[in-house]
Amino acid sequence: MPRYELQPTARLMLMAFRRFEDYLSEQLHARGFTNVKPSHFNILRHLNPEGMRQVDLARDAGITKQAVGKMVGELIEEGFISIEDDVTDRRAKKVVYTETGLDLVRQSVQIVKALEIKFSEILGIESYANLRTGLVQIMEYFSEEDEE
Repeated sequence: MPRYELQPTARLMLMAFRRFEDYLSEQLHARGFTNVKPSHFNILRHLNPEGMRQVDLARDAGITKQAVGKMVGELIEEGFISIEDDVTDRRAKKVVYTETGLDLVRQSVQIVKALEIKFSEILGIESYANLRTGLVQIMEYFSEEDEE
């Protein structure tokens, strides 16, 4: 029996997600983004294309402002993001993608699209569609719980 069959569903989802992030990192490294790490993805996946304040980024990423500050510092150092004045509030600053960061996002989207096609091939179109539908239903269930 394969080692995964006895795992709880939530753990399988987490394991698959972690492997997905590792794969994405490997593919980005192969495309020249050798300084991006899976730990950076929690910030990069939550950063809006128009930029956002660090406090909002912390809320969306589900991590502390201090953790966001540390990761933002690393990502600035690597050239993926920068800090600029927030035109809607002169007292505030916001985190924005650099051109290198935007290229990283474009490359990531291409990799993810190709991987989703592969998932569809592995599972079959109908099973893959059912998987996506089921995951959406699970997220809607938890969203309803949050609203109560």
